[in-house]
Amino acid sequence: MVSSVIFIMAKCSNNERRYFDDGNLFHTRCVTLTLETQTIQIGRSMILTCTVHGISKINTDVARQFAKGNNGDLLCFNGHIKQTRKYEEILSEGNTFSLKINNVTESDVNSIYQCRYKFSTVKQMININDMNFEYGPTENTTVIEFNEYDNKNFQIQINFTKIFPVPKCSAQTKTSQLNFINTSVIEERIFYKVSFLLKHSIDGQCGTDLEIYCRIGRSNHYIKTFQPFIKCSIMCTMFITLTTTAFIIILLLALVIVYKKREKLKSCIRYEGKPKSHNTKEEPSMALMNNISNRENHPKPSDIQIKEG
Repeated sequence: MVSSVIFIMAKCSNNERRYFDDGNLFHTRCVTLTLETQTIQIGRSMILTCTVHGISKINTDVARQFAKGNNGDLLCFNGHIKQTRKYEEILSEGNTFSLKINNVTESDVNSIYQCRYKFSTVKQMININDMNFEYGPTENTTVIEFNEYDNKNFQIQINFTKIFPVPKCSAQTKTSQLNFINTSVIEERIFYKVSFLLKHSIDGQCGTDLEIYCRIGRSNHYIKTFQPFIKCSIMCTMFITLTTTAFIIILLLALVIVYKKREKLKSCIRYEGKPKSHNTKEEPSMALMNNISNRENHPKPSDIQIKEG
């Protein structure tokens, strides 16, 4: 990722001065001010860095300071700070020193800041833009209206009462993405008051969730999920139930058919694997021969003649 350090003053002034340092050497020196924080957000911190060109290390015995506003209200002087909860000085081992501003408020941005090292100073305004400042949606600044018409059409309206920059919003389902139309933009101080509208006709997405996201500056913000996507009608619910049931029945029948075919195939394989007899006539079994012999030796009662006396 490319670093997003924003140079507020990219080059030194033509009126560069020469100073006599402790090493008895003359150095051409000037200072530049940079905004180190990639994305400024209200309630968080941001860092301003002052770079002294022409030296390798900050001399702590030399006067250094940060100030704010047209009148140059002092914020930090040689590490001494009055509002210790609001400001901190960060002194590096190189040729830079920084001011950390905690709990950023609206008054901290779009303001003039001044950096000074010895007799070299730079003064510049910290301007916010779509890439270096974000104010996202909150529960108190977001209003969403969802209107459904005849289970076939719906409309969603989103109102942000305080946001920066102007977002781009979309509604997503599992199969599609629907983009909102920006209907109103009103600028209020450094923020915007905006409205979005989405109209859509339903095409067989009964019961599908609808998720809303907004791209604000560099960040993607989740807004809301509607569950279900649209209320299913009775006919729609019955259709889904019948379709699911029919699919399950067909699947079970297919499994039964496959099972029977496999069992039949196994039976054929076992039958074909048995050895066949080479005799055309089978020999009578021993049990059958004994049965015939018993009949001959023990005649039936009907075969015995009874003689009368």
